[in-house]
Formats: sequence, C-alpha cells, structure tokens
Amino acid sequence: MGRKNRKRFEWVPYLCIAAGLLCMLYPYCSEYIFQNRTASVISTYERASMALEESQHQEMLEQAQRYNEYLAVSQEKLTDPFQMKKGEANDLMYDQLLSTGGSDVMAYIEIPKINVILPIYHGTSSQVLSKGVGHLEGTSLPVGGQDTHTVLTGHTGLDQARLLSDLNEIEKGDVFCIYVLGACLKYQVFDVETVLPDDTEGLQIIKGEDSKNPLTDEEIASRLQVFREDRATLVTCTPYGINTHRLLVHGRRMEEGFADVEAPGEKTEHSRDSQWQKRYQYAALIGGLLIIGIILLFSQDILKIAGICLMISGTFLFISPELMQTAQKVKMQIVIQTYEKSEETQKQHQEESALYQKMVTYNQTIYREQQKGLDNLGEDGAMENFKNEMIGVLEIPALNQDFPIYAGATSEHMSEGVAVMKDTSLPVGGEDTNCVIAGHRGYNRSKTFFKDIECLSAGNRIYIKNSWEELVYEVEKIDIVTPNDVDAVKIRPGKDMVTLLTCHPYGSNGKYRYLVYCSRVKDAEKDDRKKEVSYAYKDHIVASDGQIYSLSSKDIQKEKYFRWLCAIILFLIMAAMKIKDMWRKRRQT
Repeated sequence: MGRKNRKRFEWVPYLCIAAGLLCMLYPYCSEYIFQNRTASVISTYERASMALEESQHQEMLEQAQRYNEYLAVSQEKLTDPFQMKKGEANDLMYDQLLSTGGSDVMAYIEIPKINVILPIYHGTSSQVLSKGVGHLEGTSLPVGGQDTHTVLTGHTGLDQARLLSDLNEIEKGDVFCIYVLGACLKYQVFDVETVLPDDTEGLQIIKGEDSKNPLTDEEIASRLQVFREDRATLVTCTPYGINTHRLLVHGRRMEEGFADVEAPGEKTEHSRDSQWQKRYQYAALIGGLLIIGIILLFSQDILKIAGICLMISGTFLFISPELMQTAQKVKMQIVIQTYEKSEETQKQHQEESALYQKMVTYNQTIYREQQKGLDNLGEDGAMENFKNEMIGVLEIPALNQDFPIYAGATSEHMSEGVAVMKDTSLPVGGEDTNCVIAGHRGYNRSKTFFKDIECLSAGNRIYIKNSWEELVYEVEKIDIVTPNDVDAVKIRPGKDMVTLLTCHPYGSNGKYRYLVYCSRVKDAEKDDRKKEVSYAYKDHIVASDGQIYSLSSKDIQKEKYFRWLCAIILFLIMAAMKIKDMWRKRRQT
C-alpha cells in the first residue's frame, strides 16, 4: 500500500521543478513577448507612415503644429500624468492627430543608453501605459518646433515588462530620439530632477504670469528665452517600487527644424545596475536554490522534501533583513575607513582648503537667498557643485552607528548612507546654518539607516567629522511634520544646527517626516560615547502643532523579535525531524 502511494506522488517533484522554472523565467519570457509585440507595432507604424502621400504627410504635420501653437498661448493647466483622466485637457480632435492608418500610435521613442524602443500612444490611461509610452494630453505633440514641450510618460516597476524602469540611469548629455512621420527628432538630456506628483511646473511650455505673484518684464523675458525652444521630458515614478515621487528627464532638441537626421549610433549594453533586472535576478536565485534542493533530495520522500525546502526558505526570509542590515553596516564602515585614510594624507587647515571655502560660500549663499530652492522634505536631487562627493561622517552613539555623509539627497546617495538635502547647509558649522541630513527608514530591507531614530532623545549627542574638524551637536527636541512643511527645517538666524530627517511612521514610505533638531556644542568635553541602542518605549509624541502621533519603537522591536522567533521555531522543527529520523534508523538497526 505504501509503495502504491509513493508511485501516486512520483509526478510531484517534476511538477515542483516545472513550477520553479516557470517562476524563474516568467519575467524574462514576458519581457521577450512584450518586446516582440512592441517591435511589430512599431513596424506597422513605420509602414503606415511610409505609405502616406506627401499631401497627407504635410496636412498631418500642419495639424499637429497648429495644435502646438494653440497650447503655447493657451497655457493648459497640467496634472500628474499618472492620475490624469481622459478629457481633462484640451481636445481639438486630439485622438486623431498624428494617427496613421487608423492606428493609435502617434510616434515611437528610442533611448539607446538603456536599450529601450517603445511606441508612443495618445493619452496616459492605464491601458496605454501598460503597452508603451503615453503622450500627456495638453502638452505639445512630438513634432518639434519653437515653443514646444512634449511630455512622455511611462511606467516603472511592472512585472510583465521593463518599460521605463531603468530611466534613473539616464544622465546629462545622454541622447534619446523620437521618430514621427518618417523623421527622427534627436534630444539631448540637460537636466534630471525628482519632484512630487503635483509639481507640474517642469512640464509647462511657459509659465507666463502668476496671479498671486506677477512676473516682472525681466523675469518674463528670461523665461521666454528658456522656454522658446524645442524640448521633451520623460516622466516615470520613483523610487523604484515606492512611487511617491516623479522622475523627470528633460531633453533639448539638438537640430533646428523638422528634418530627417541620422539615428543614434549602436545601442549600448544594458546596465548591470538595472533595477528591473536586479529584482528578478534575486527571485531567480531563490527559485534556483529551491529547485536544486529538490533535485538533490529527489530520492527522498516528497512531503519531507517540500517541508524541508519551505522551512529553509522561510528561515532565510525571516532573518535576511537582519543579515542584510549587518552587511550594509560593514560596507559603510569600509567606505568610512577609506575616507578617513584619504583625509589623513590630504589634511589641510581650513584657511588653506578650497573645498572648505566653497562649502562656506554655499552656506552663505543659500541663507542670503532664503533657501528658495527648498520645496519639499524628500529626495531632492544632487548638489551640482558637490556631485558624488562624500563630505563627512555622521556618528550617532545612541544608535551605535556611523554613516557616510553625501552631498545631495539623491536615491543613489541615500542607498549608500545619509545625505545633506539640497538648499540646506553643508556640515562645516558656523552661524546661520542648519545642515539637514536625510536617511531612509524601513522601505528597503537593507537601507534602514535611521530605522531606530526614535531612540534619540533630548541630551543625546551626535558627531560630524569633516576633513578639518569634528563638530559636536546635542539633541534639542523632536518633531513630526508633513512632507511639504519646508519651514520646519529652514535656517534659524544666528543658530548652528543639524537636523536629522527621515520618514514616519516606520514602513510608511513617507507619510510624515520625523525631525531631530540638534544644536552645536562648542568646546565640548570628551566623553566615552557609549554605543547602545536603548528604546524608551513611549507610545506617542506631541508635535509642535499640538497633534499627537503614534511612535514606531514597539512595532520595530516586535517585528525583530517575531522574525527571530519564527526562524528559531523553523530551525528547531528541522532539527527535531532530523533527530527523529536518526532515532528511527537506530532502532531499525
């Protein structure tokens, strides 16, 4: 009877292996099918464009240009492309413009650096964005010309297709092309920025006048000079998988007029840092390990195999966040040690250091200009004059952590450490400064730099070490604000401050901002800097506006204990199974 039951389940291992292979290959097969379908759509569009008579071609071009001319003077109010519904913008037979042979494709785009070729459709509906790039209705049609600004939108993070998932790899100087009506319009990237979803200023053709704050003649002239050109902007969601902000890639036309030009050169190899590829390579690794485990234990009882595989994978998943965080700490320590060694060889007096003087000048400038570029408390892009530079080390004994400090709160910088927000003071101290240092908290398993920030309380000290000295600051107070409350981190006249900033509550991906205000302690005595994470188990905090917010300390501890408890239980079950098997064999012998 037992032998019959075993034969009945002989197909189960093969089914498990097949299912594992399908899971591993799905994203790549899906992307392959999507690319083939896309190539067919683009090929059909090209044939339809070539079949147009000269009179038809000219008429379609003139209609598109008239549409663009109307938009240039009408100043259509734009909304977030990912929330815009059909019919909210100007119509003017929009769906029929640039439509060839009854197709809903108006053009197609090529981005050589990330090896992307996608059709461009009318509108930004969910149906459109699932099969290619959408043209934002209310912005210029992609035919070029003076006073035009084409906005093209694409998804990031879809599991069935890559689309614009790797748009974050685009940098200034890169090129993309729009193919329309048999012509190629080549654009060169001149700016990349991250904004909030409702910030559509960077998508407008020209701002004109603001009813609340009218522009001067000089301001209007300067803006006309900027916008009186041919530009295109690519829009997608960011950060990858979080989608709280919008990534804007601005391109300026490289050729004048509407003429056939050569397409970009050979496509570059796809970057190894592709976000889309990384996600699925990780999934494929896990699936492959499970399949290998099943194959190695093929001769054993299938139920036991399945149980062991599930328990091993479960144990790994439960403890992986702790392991990844430990690995990230080790990585940061290596970066910090390298920075400190280079410091020792390049040590200069403040007065002799060009970098120090540049940082001081920057601090004075933003204070004088009232931090006019500070518009939200989130990822805000790089500091142009301090790009990709590590500018110091942040030590927080109460968290038992040291962090590398980077200039500019970009996604890249905040994935490697903490970062000074643009249009806030750089960490060199001095009157009229407030260095706002932002760090992630809980959205990524390993990028949890300020995860335990609630351990800090009034009286705790933090230390900032730059290339010239060590600055000591003491925690003054804690506050919680909304992401658009920029006044909460503005420089206070006469003050020398550091403000630590992260999301709140833990795992919320940016619902609120948790602020730790610290004031400079000059001539501070040396202390032992006892490094110990200690929670004060408070349930809530009263913000400066009187609102009561729940704290995350207990939730973080419970999450940690739960992971380790589950991992230990699974390990003990596997050990018990092994002991039982050994005992049974011993009794049989």
